[in-house]
Amino acid sequence: MLHSAANNRGAVLVTGLIILVVLSLIGLVAMQSTTLQERMAGNLEQRDAAFQAAEAGLRGAEEWLNSVVILPAFDSTCNNGLCKPKTDGTVWWKTLDWNNPAKYRTYQEGNISARYIIEHVANTNITGSDSVKFAPVPEEGAGVYRIISRGISPNGLVEVILQTTFVR
Repeated sequence: MLHSAANNRGAVLVTGLIILVVLSLIGLVAMQSTTLQERMAGNLEQRDAAFQAAEAGLRGAEEWLNSVVILPAFDSTCNNGLCKPKTDGTVWWKTLDWNNPAKYRTYQEGNISARYIIEHVANTNITGSDSVKFAPVPEEGAGVYRIISRGISPNGLVEVILQTTFVR
């Protein structure tokens, strides 16, 4: 039996439309995936900038501690970013009002800015230590300090808090 051309009309059109819809869906999924990857890369860039700012704040606080001949008083209210450790079981970096400039110190260099606090943890005598070599220690011993630095990303959405222990 012979098929006429009249029986095949529209089959190519329907097949072409189905293929076009499938290709459109593949293109849409690829576009969404690319957009998601671009967002993830942007978020990683913001997190890295906040981390670098917090790290710079730590180094700035260490430089400040090394440069000050006589340290100002540390108190339990954390004025000017110089704190005594809390005795109620809480920690300063969680309870501190990071928006109150009287409660923290600022490190600024170029477009990098960080806020930090310094806690005077204890005094210790480290003379005779064989495991670590320190600078000359004053007769009254060395101070042990906890430095907490908070870096914010340029877009203000990412916060990184770093902590280190410093002996002077």
